[in-house]
Amino acid sequence: MYKLLLIDDNEDIQNVNREYLVEKGYAVDAAFTGAEAVTLLNTRTYDCILLDVLLPDFNGFAICEAARRKIKTPIIFLSCMDGEDDRIRGLLSGGDDYICKPYSLKELGARVYAQIRRTRMEEGEEDEAPPTAILFDKALRTVNVGGTNIILTGREYKVLTLLMEQPGKVFSADEIIREVWADKAGVDAANLRIHIQRIRAKMGSDPAVGCIENDFGNGYRYLAPQIGGSESW
Repeated sequence: MYKLLLIDDNEDIQNVNREYLVEKGYAVDAAFTGAEAVTLLNTRTYDCILLDVLLPDFNGFAICEAARRKIKTPIIFLSCMDGEDDRIRGLLSGGDDYICKPYSLKELGARVYAQIRRTRMEEGEEDEAPPTAILFDKALRTVNVGGTNIILTGREYKVLTLLMEQPGKVFSADEIIREVWADKAGVDAANLRIHIQRIRAKMGSDPAVGCIENDFGNGYRYLAPQIGGSESW
């Protein structure tokens, strides 16, 4: 899981950004002052830093310059200072990107991931699944697709769990019904097909999520992501 540090003294902005990024699958630490940021940077490592310029005790440009002497972590400025000179100063101080407030959360998420991906590629490290991948937490009984938790009924959850635990294996309709429905009365292949259709609709069509495929005449199987994604259990 990628780790982010948000440095901003505006609590509302912190909360909105953090909630969005956590939903995208990131682990997020928050600092409201430069001093808090320095403490965290001296004791923890991060995959990306989001840094405001105007802090109550330090200037964000100075923090960036100091951090850049020690770490290569991508630094993205988030600032209401939108002048050309401000943007240039941010980049020359060691920033990798500069986003002017207000900004869209989707753009923020895309820029964060782009910086992390670039760094991983430069270091020759294997990249983690992008935030559009499917995250399946059996302990919490939640499914996260594209950074958003999807709501599944109890039966839908059990069907998806059964298929995803053995990707590529074909399960017949009878096998799925037997595993998912303790009382099989009134349940047939047509009922199962409706459940499969609903699960597919909720999962969407992103190739990084994978899909439930019909093996006609035999049953259903889950195909794991083929383009840059992987399931996480």
